[in-house]
Amino acid sequence: MSGDATDPNIAANIAAANANPTDLDGHPSFEDSVSAEMGQRILSFSAAPPSSLANPDVRSRYAMTKPKSALPSSLQSAGRRRIPTTPERTLDAPSMVGDFYYNLLDWSSTNMVAVALQTGLWIWNGNTGDASALLDTSTQAEKVGGGGLITGLRWDADGNILAVGLEGGYVQIWDVESSTRMRTLKPSGDGGADHASVNVAAWAPDGTLNAGFQSGIIREYDVRERDAVTRTLEKAHHGPVCGMEWRSDSALMASGGNDNVVKVWDRRTSVAKMRKENHQAAVKALAWCPHNLSLLATGGGTSDRNIHFWNTTQNSRTMTISTGAQITSLHWAPHYREIVSTHGLGTTESSKGLLNIWSHPQGTKVAEIEAHEKRVLHSSLSPDGEVLATVSDDEELKLWRIFEKPQESSKGAKTSAGFGSHSAGGGLNVRTLR
Repeated sequence: MSGDATDPNIAANIAAANANPTDLDGHPSFEDSVSAEMGQRILSFSAAPPSSLANPDVRSRYAMTKPKSALPSSLQSAGRRRIPTTPERTLDAPSMVGDFYYNLLDWSSTNMVAVALQTGLWIWNGNTGDASALLDTSTQAEKVGGGGLITGLRWDADGNILAVGLEGGYVQIWDVESSTRMRTLKPSGDGGADHASVNVAAWAPDGTLNAGFQSGIIREYDVRERDAVTRTLEKAHHGPVCGMEWRSDSALMASGGNDNVVKVWDRRTSVAKMRKENHQAAVKALAWCPHNLSLLATGGGTSDRNIHFWNTTQNSRTMTISTGAQITSLHWAPHYREIVSTHGLGTTESSKGLLNIWSHPQGTKVAEIEAHEKRVLHSSLSPDGEVLATVSDDEELKLWRIFEKPQESSKGAKTSAGFGSHSAGGGLNVRTLR
C-alpha cells in the first residue's frame, strides 16, 4: 500500500465515508465540523465556538444556553415580580377567638378553606366563592364534645377529611363532601391529661393523625381502626402544645410548645430524635422545607421573635433571622427560595399585623406587608402555593397572592389560580350560626 496521502484510492475512501451521516440526520460531516483554526490550544473540556466565518449550523451545535432555575432566588426574582401589598379578597370572620395557642384556619388540597369561629365551623369554597356552615358544637350532644369551643382543625392530605379538635379533648372526624361526622375520638374516661383542649392537629400524608393537647401530651391515631389510639407521648411538652407539622414523607413530625422547646419525632420511637431549647418563647410556627427534607424552620413568640433553621439530619442550627415580632406561622414558598412569616404582638416597625417575606439562605427581607389592623393569628397556603390566607383579631380573613409563579412556568395554567375570584375586597361574609 502506498504511503502517499494523495493516493486516489485513499481519497475515494475518505469521500465515501464523509457521504454517510455521522451523528443525526442533517448534521454536518466531521470534515466541516472541525474547520476551526489549526494549532488552537485546548484549555477546557467545553469547546470554544467556531469563528464567525464558520457554518451557522455548526455554531448552533456549540451554543450553550444557561438553564433557567426552577427555583429562582429572591434576589433574582424580586426585581421581576410584583408582591402585592393589598389582599385579593377580604372575608368577614366575626367572633374569631383571639388565642395564640389555637389553630383555627386551614386550606385543603381541594381548594377549601376551613375557619372556626367559636363553636361554628365554616367552609369557603375557593373554586366557587361560596361559604357554608359545616357544624356548630352548640347544637351537638355532649357525648361528641358538644357545647365547647373549636380549638384546632386540619385537613388530611386528600383534602376531604377534616379533623376538628374541641376544648374538652374530643376530636371529630368529618367527611366534608357529604357533611357527615364519621366518628368522634373521645378522651379517656379517667379525667386524665387528654381532658384538655386539642390546640393543634396534624395529618401525615400516609393518613396518620396526631392531636396536641393543652396539657402537653401528643396522641397519635389510626382513624381506620376501632381502637384508634396508636401512640401517646405523655410528656411531649411541659405546657400546651401549640404547633405540629409532619414532614412530607411521613417519617418525621415536628412539635412546638409553650415550654419554648422544639422537638422532632421519629414515628418508630417515643423518644424525640431532636430537642432544641434555643427559643425564648412558645413555638407555634413550624415549617418543613419542600426543597430540602432535612431543613426545618421554627418561629418563637413575643419574648423570642426569631426564626431558627435546623438541619434535622445533623441536629444543628444553620441560620437565625431576628424578626422583631411574635411569630404566629411560617410557610415556605414552593416556587421561590423564600419563606413567609406572619406576626402578632411586639412588632417594632408597626402596631399592625405584618407579613414578612425572607430570602433563603441569604436571610434578607424581600417584602413587608401591613396585613391586618391587629395581630395575625393563623395562616394557611393555597394548594397551588401562590396565595396565603390570614385571619386576625380584627375579625377579617384575607387572601394574599404573594408567591405567584414565574410567568414562564404559569403559561397555560391559569385555571389553577388558588381560588375562584380575583376581585379585591369581595363582599362574601362568613358568619357564625346563632
